[in-house]
Formats: sequence, structure tokens, C-alpha cells
Amino acid sequence: SRECAERCGIMRLVDPRFAGIAVGVGHARILGRVHLAPIKIGSQVFNCSFTVLDGQQNMELLLGLDMLRKHQMLIDLRNDCLHVGDTDELIPFLSESDVPEHARLH
Repeated sequence: SRECAERCGIMRLVDPRFAGIAVGVGHARILGRVHLAPIKIGSQVFNCSFTVLDGQQNMELLLGLDMLRKHQMLIDLRNDCLHVGDTDELIPFLSESDVPEHARLH
């Protein structure tokens, strides 16, 4: 989301040539693409590209299947965690009460 990109200080990296409309369940305006920015997941840092959407207050960040595959991450729903890459590191999913207020669905 724009709000997440602003908090992370990467709005200056948004390439507006990739602006448009995202259509799926509803629609949103695409502000552009950040071609490469680091994201820290657990103790590891991954370089990723991001599509920045406008007006998505209830969805700050989505990890796409392409990114999960590229970095060999595994969603473990039985144990409510994300297995990160080739390491033994497990990132627990947040419980409903741990989700920050600004990120909760209302």
C-alpha cells in the first residue's frame, strides 16, 4: 500500500511507468513499481520488487507466490508459521490480537 511504502521510506523508488489498475476481487489504482528494495523477514534480508497500490489501508503488504518460490519459503498452516529459505528459521504468524490496530480489518 501507499501508506506502507511511505512508512518504509520507499515512495521515492516508485517507478510510475508501471502505474495502472489492479483488477481481481475489486480493483485498486497501481501507483507504480519499486524494482528492488530489501525486506527483512525474521533474521534474513531479501531483495524484492513491489507493486504499490493506492487506497489499500486494510492490506499493507502481500507476499506473492513468485517471491515465496524464489526464496524457497513454505507456508505451514498446521504450525502457523513461515519457513524461511534453506534455514531452520520459523516465523510465527501473528495472532488476531497481535495485529497492529491500523492493519486490522474492520
